[in-house]
Amino acid sequence: MTTADSRIHQPYYRNGPSHRDGADVSFQDIVKIFGFRTVTIGKWVTVKEQQIAANLFFDALFDLMDILAIPTPVISLNSTLSLAFGRGGQKHSSAHYASQTRTLALAKNAGGGALAHEWFHAFDHYITPKLFVHAKPQAFAS
Repeated sequence: MTTADSRIHQPYYRNGPSHRDGADVSFQDIVKIFGFRTVTIGKWVTVKEQQIAANLFFDALFDLMDILAIPTPVISLNSTLSLAFGRGGQKHSSAHYASQTRTLALAKNAGGGALAHEWFHAFDHYITPKLFVHAKPQAFAS
């Protein structure tokens, strides 16, 4: 598979309101708007891929916020959540949530829905100590 064949370079269909009106955003914009603790980008992510990914992350995060009817700080779990793109991947996985670092990570080949899926793992982890008095740090409510 060549870089041009990777999933991030493929056309996609999105059905939802415009959040950017065609403008490009950066991962710094995402940190500022949603309050993520940190964002890390893998060294094999090109500038073009980073721009595509920032736009896709932005739209997906706003869609999730709209669907759940929650304010922007909840998306970053009150600034406790970090994002990683194209870095820290796990074998046979295009996305994962690392509870030790509270990082939601997506590979360059992550498909639609991966961000929301991993966000719910992060949310599950985040609410555990709020629901269970003696919860262990790595425990999940589910």
